[in-house]
Amino acid sequence: MMVKVCGLTQPGNISDIITMGVDLIGLNIYTPSPRYIAQPPVFKKENAKVVGVFANEAPDVICQKVSEFSLDLVQLHGDEDKVVCREIASIVPVIKVFRLAGTPDEKSLKTYSFCEYYLFDTATPAYGGSGTKFNWKMLSDIDIPKPFFLSGGIGPGDAQDLKKINTPNFFGID
Repeated sequence: MMVKVCGLTQPGNISDIITMGVDLIGLNIYTPSPRYIAQPPVFKKENAKVVGVFANEAPDVICQKVSEFSLDLVQLHGDEDKVVCREIASIVPVIKVFRLAGTPDEKSLKTYSFCEYYLFDTATPAYGGSGTKFNWKMLSDIDIPKPFFLSGGIGPGDAQDLKKINTPNFFGID
């Protein structure tokens, strides 16, 4: 199970989390986010990959930030259409976020099948994580064609429930 920790802004915290063995570090490069990070933090990457989190950003800006922040992946957390996602995916692997208010539409998932991963999060009026859970069981009723991350209010107390999820392609938590 892959573990992604998102929203860290302090280099010391990032380094501490990396030493715990997480697989991915998410940096919010989405300006309205309360966890927005304007400059690349200085830390030793070790084996963790760095993910830039964006929402509805222009592809040229994302490409600039990929270079500036030495990003290994890009997480698109907005309403990006498949043309924009495909353009970005031609440069860097993409995690496409689906903000769920109900069961995800299988056709929509297949539309983004060129993305490296999916991430399912709780729908909210704002972009980015809300820390709120959704009904994880709904994912067992659909065909998810890509490895995916589960997000939304996950904490240490959820470990047993996460172990019970028996859905193909369940790849990691955020």
